[in-house]
Amino acid sequence: KHNSRIARCDLSKLRIIGPVSITTIGRQITGVGWIEPKATVSLEVPQLESNTTIGIFGYYESLELKCKSKHALLDIDFKVFAQDLASDSAVDISAKVTWSQAGSATTLSIPGALIEQVGLSAKSRPDDVSAPGLVLLIQ
Repeated sequence: KHNSRIARCDLSKLRIIGPVSITTIGRQITGVGWIEPKATVSLEVPQLESNTTIGIFGYYESLELKCKSKHALLDIDFKVFAQDLASDSAVDISAKVTWSQAGSATTLSIPGALIEQVGLSAKSRPDDVSAPGLVLLIQ
């Protein structure tokens, strides 16, 4: 039996410009088969302000989106919506995510279970083995 560990990835040193999408991808291991361990990921994004959209794909233990800002974003009452890519409507997940501020950095934390719940909500067939896929919108 394969003993997969939770992956940890800090991408906060990357400089991203423009639209953002993040993906965790499973892998095929000889003698084990296909595995998709849940990852703990931290990513610095260009903004976490109104009308920010981010594509999120795959399985996560947690996902932290970090943004450096000249003003405290926690003073603004943002709404966070998520929509399965196969769905026609978004759901308000504002009460299920966490915002935090440390110096000039604002962090939006999204639990992996929430990404799975929303990102798999529009499965059309019980045998669909697709990984979660959603678009996140901050308003």
